[in-house]
Amino acid sequence: MNDMVGGSLPEMDALKKKLGEFSGQLNSLKSAASGVVASTKWQGKYANDFRTAWTNLEKNIGTVETDLQNASTAVDKNRTAIQQATGG
Repeated sequence: MNDMVGGSLPEMDALKKKLGEFSGQLNSLKSAASGVVASTKWQGKYANDFRTAWTNLEKNIGTVETDLQNASTAVDKNRTAIQQATGG
C-alpha cells in the first residue's frame, strides 16, 4: 500500500493545462458541429427530432466542458496546497 501524500508539481501543472485544453477543444468541436447543424437544409419530422436531440446534446457537452474546467481548477488548488505544505 502506498501512503504517499502529495503529488508531482510538474505533473499536476501538466494535468491542469491538459484539462483546460480539453475543455477548449470540446467547445470548439461543439461550436463547429452546431454551425453545421444550423446551416444544413433539412426539414421534416426527423430533422426536427434530430435538432431537438442535438440541443440536448449541446447542453450535455456544455456540462462536460464545465466539469473539465472545474477539474482543472481543483488540480491547481491542490497543487498550490501541496507546494505550500512542502515548501516545494
